Amino acid sequence: MMTSEWLTAESFERNHRLLSAINTLSIHAKLAFDGVANAPHTGDIEEARRELRHFLDRMGPLVHDVEEHREAPLLGADSRLSSLVRQYATTRRRSSSVLHRLPIEQVASLLVSQKRTDQQRLIEYLAALRQLVEQHAYADVVGLLGEI
Repeated sequence: MMTSEWLTAESFERNHRLLSAINTLSIHAKLAFDGVANAPHTGDIEEARRELRHFLDRMGPLVHDVEEHREAPLLGADSRLSSLVRQYATTRRRSSSVLHRLPIEQVASLLVSQKRTDQQRLIEYLAALRQLVEQHAYADVVGLLGEI
């Protein structure tokens, strides 16, 4: 059985990869939205898209499970991922955030869209997701190192 510290460290690494992908995609989307031709390397963008898609593909069914059965345990998710999924679902329920307005399944299409309206929606979504993941990552740091 994995220890709490191990799960927290694993969650920290997952969040770091996800935040890196979000930042890469945010920069690319903002540059594309502003019409700047010299965007980051295509390989970096594709890797970031893959990372975000992988995360969302894993999150989507879990979020739907939480929305349907709020207190039920999430099968196939460790405690830290379950916590992040529940935070995501709570944010969707309680706010008018883009996380609420935009279904997870639609994000993948925004990642490759060239339409300005889609780019703007992606920028908003990534900012909201970054905020949520940063809050979760902070909890991981506190779990690993304690309050500093």
